[in-house]
Amino acid sequence: MQAIYGFKQIENANFEVALDQVQKMFSDSEPDAQRAEGYTKLAHLLFEENYKNATFLQEDAPKVVYDVVINSINAYRQQVRNDRRNTELQMLTSVDKIYDLYLSVLQLLIGIAEMSVTVAGEKKIVVQEIIADARLESVFNDNRIIKALQNSQAFQNKRVRNNIVWEQAAIRKFYREVVRKNEIFMDYLKSATTDLEADIKLIEYVVKKLIFKDENLGLIFEEKDVYWVENEGTVRSMVQKTIKSVDQNGKIELSEMSKSWEEDRIFFKDLYNFTLDEDPKHETYVAEKIKNWDVDRVALTDKVMINMAIAEMLHFPSIPVKVTINEYIELAKEYSTPKSKQFINGILDAISQEFTAKKLIRKSGRGLMDNK
Repeated sequence: MQAIYGFKQIENANFEVALDQVQKMFSDSEPDAQRAEGYTKLAHLLFEENYKNATFLQEDAPKVVYDVVINSINAYRQQVRNDRRNTELQMLTSVDKIYDLYLSVLQLLIGIAEMSVTVAGEKKIVVQEIIADARLESVFNDNRIIKALQNSQAFQNKRVRNNIVWEQAAIRKFYREVVRKNEIFMDYLKSATTDLEADIKLIEYVVKKLIFKDENLGLIFEEKDVYWVENEGTVRSMVQKTIKSVDQNGKIELSEMSKSWEEDRIFFKDLYNFTLDEDPKHETYVAEKIKNWDVDRVALTDKVMINMAIAEMLHFPSIPVKVTINEYIELAKEYSTPKSKQFINGILDAISQEFTAKKLIRKSGRGLMDNK
């Protein structure tokens, strides 16, 4: 969703830039200020009326205005095509980065454990009443999940191959300012003995409540992946599955790249292009369902989600309609206002009923024969 939302923002910015360039052309080339103003107003009007059309609808404009508008429209369209292609490439690259982010979180766990040993070696006890002696500090490094990761040759090979590294300064800052000040973490360190279940529980807590909640780490992840907010849930699920896989023998099962990874990339690419290609038609569907309400007043995030859902209904026969609607309702909870959930649900429900009645939706696959 972020890719399409981002592209629509870029597209809107390109439109404003094109209008500014039209004005600049006349202000620079026309000495008569009044005439320049008149040409600019006419050019703006013609640009807005024609930039989406296949052919120019008003060729009786003054040649100087006509030429400026035609050139501006062509430049605008070329820039939009370039930006659309670049955004698509960035989106697909982000899909590939998901696995690197997964490995990064696992490597961060090892980094935290190794930092605890480093701090213990420094023997700098900052909070005496919480940490009785320096040896207690390194207990985390003996956690069974940490050991399983450290001893996993498969993980180490993937880490090296994918060039997964963390700056020691970032790990030290996170450990000293977040991890070491956490009561649950410190209670674990003070435990005389721990079992596998306790070790798993502690690592799950560190991942869910400390790593994924930390703003500074969030910024680092966003630098690695501009779509981190959207991909975070997938990465978290992969990490949690890996943590739970550790057995009594210290064996750990890494999540692998999905066997359908290439299919997933094709799905993302197709959904992206179907949504953008059919955007005007989708807006017509929406306009029919929101009588007495201007489509332009619908928030961009809501428009994007509705258009994506419509594209998914029409072009992906293996996905049940209800699954599509529920998927975008969940997205609305994360990206839009509380009222957007009801709005999107109502619009998509009405549109899906219309599509089904007109036989525009033809689902296939197990359990999909009733289109529901």
